[in-house]
Amino acid sequence: MFFTEFNDILGGFHQRAEETFALLRQPRVGFVLVASPEPMAVREALAFHERLTTAGMPFVGFVVNKVYLSRPVTATPAAIEAALAAHPGVGQLALSGTTRTMAAQALLAAHTEIETLAAADQRVLAQLRAVGGAAASLAVVPLQRDDVHDVDRLVALEQFLLGDPAAAPTSAASD
Repeated sequence: MFFTEFNDILGGFHQRAEETFALLRQPRVGFVLVASPEPMAVREALAFHERLTTAGMPFVGFVVNKVYLSRPVTATPAAIEAALAAHPGVGQLALSGTTRTMAAQALLAAHTEIETLAAADQRVLAQLRAVGGAAASLAVVPLQRDDVHDVDRLVALEQFLLGDPAAAPTSAASD
């Protein structure tokens, strides 16, 4: 008796699971995978993509969050040092020329690190574009200065998620 009732319960689970999968395969349903460009997150997103496509689930695209964008600069250390000297806030600090020179060099070094991260993120985006295929969407959300922790900042992400071409930078020349 117990095994018969247990079988009825399991059979019900199986039937509901099949019905759920049928609903999820409908044309009006699509899956979007969200990841950061970090290697582990990308591996997980690619594994989920594989599982979705193997199961015949409708894949729509990727959202890649916290992407470093390339912002090349052509300023020399001397030009940066001059800009620092001309800035009123920096001027109030009464820094020596040596300190301004060191600050300019540190700013350029930090920028070089960010450009390296941006280049790595662009390689990840290219990999996801290739895996997703031409029909898949790829939304790029740049690294934000502050975390999204309120409704206003969440609404501000709309420009990146809904593909406003004027607001969603995806190339090296974007600002």
